[in-house]
Amino acid sequence: MSKFTEALLNCEIEKIREIEKNDLHKHSTTGGKCWDLRFRNEINYFDSIEEMEQWYEDNFHELEGAIGYYKKIRASFKECTDNGIVFCVMSFSLQEILSFKSMSQFMKWIKRVKDSVAKDLVLLPEVSFDWRVPFKKVEYCLDEIFSAGWIKAIDLSGPELALPIEEFIPLYRKAEEYKLRKRIHIGEFGSPNEIIKAIDLLGLDEINHGISSVDDMNAMSFIRRQQIPLNICPTSNIRLKRVNTYKEHPIRKLYDNNILVTIASDDPLIFGQSVSDEYLNLFCNGVFEVEELDKIRENGIEVAREYNENVNEILL
Repeated sequence: MSKFTEALLNCEIEKIREIEKNDLHKHSTTGGKCWDLRFRNEINYFDSIEEMEQWYEDNFHELEGAIGYYKKIRASFKECTDNGIVFCVMSFSLQEILSFKSMSQFMKWIKRVKDSVAKDLVLLPEVSFDWRVPFKKVEYCLDEIFSAGWIKAIDLSGPELALPIEEFIPLYRKAEEYKLRKRIHIGEFGSPNEIIKAIDLLGLDEINHGISSVDDMNAMSFIRRQQIPLNICPTSNIRLKRVNTYKEHPIRKLYDNNILVTIASDDPLIFGQSVSDEYLNLFCNGVFEVEELDKIRENGIEVAREYNENVNEILL
């Protein structure tokens, strides 16, 4: 029995936090709990991404401005340190990056904050674009951001399918030019067919969520054949009313169909759950045995390590 499985069996969250794991889906400004603020402990459920965004704006005025941004980013890195995170794909919005005078200034600022609380963390930064914003409106800044060599991946987040998938083909082709890893939020709300379409049109390497694929065996088979990992965020899916309970979460079916899944946090500031908490949630609700969760943990670390090694080879 490993230390991780023993900690899970005994429901010892502090020991679970100490053991190496990864977080391949964390949004930068909502990735930590900001314990120095009055954290909203009530459990909130949302009918849409837009409703969640509005709730966040209404409830976290303390996090506005430069000082608030610093607190949010520091909290995201501190959350990694506190939960044994070795590799983290942290998603920075395009708006965040453009709020700085230059890409160089942004990179240096993030590095200073990271090194103050998570010096040993392997950060895999990605830039996240918005489903609501057409390619033509972001095209002008891509070369400056991508050519700096710091960004490792791109993502598309926000209200899923607000614009057609076809709108973003040029964005993903541009990412290919810079050999960036191509990721997307899809299958969180949309259909299995839209997952397949996104993989085909955008040449995806990873999917954030993708849980609707369980409704179609063809979609699951396609994801499995393409060897595309799904980064699953159980509490996020419950609070956004995509899943009723942990016990009913489709991660079990995905795992049983040999789809590579990782367990991620998404937005701890909003949902109040770290990656460590998510492992314990899945065990305590009878979704997985401890040995299965340990395998998911180890597989996730290997995916992240291969990801990082591949990126390093590209940038050398």
